[in-house]
Amino acid sequence: MTKLGGIFGSKKTEGDEVKTIVNKKDKAEKKDLARDKKTPVEVLEELSGDDDWEVRKEVALNKNSHVGILEKLAKDDDWRVREAVAWNEKTPVKILGQLASDRREIRYVILMNKNVSMDLVKQIRLENEREDNERKKADKTFRRIGTQYE
Repeated sequence: MTKLGGIFGSKKTEGDEVKTIVNKKDKAEKKDLARDKKTPVEVLEELSGDDDWEVRKEVALNKNSHVGILEKLAKDDDWRVREAVAWNEKTPVKILGQLASDRREIRYVILMNKNVSMDLVKQIRLENEREDNERKKADKTFRRIGTQYE
């Protein structure tokens, strides 16, 4: 049993009850819960699986989200949730490393995280160069194809 204070009152609540209580909340209430530093980890775990990416994003930003939650959210389908994981200063270097080959926006956020290592900075620089080279090749190909039809 987990004691859930604040928004849940002071009664003791078990796993299925947490799920029921969380699922009865509307989107704004879920986002508030996910954002609140006093929200118990069990509730953050439940919210990390919410259908709404904005709720999951707030969980990823919450400093009380443990490594397991951050690992899960680092693989989220929505890039904005993964970006929020990169913003969280509690995100370990290992998870930041997994995100280092993600979208450029996420790589820039990783560079601002206090946990970033020099190896990770080098990895991101190489990934940016690789992406830039691919883009240049594609631009040349499209220009060449375009001149064939003039």
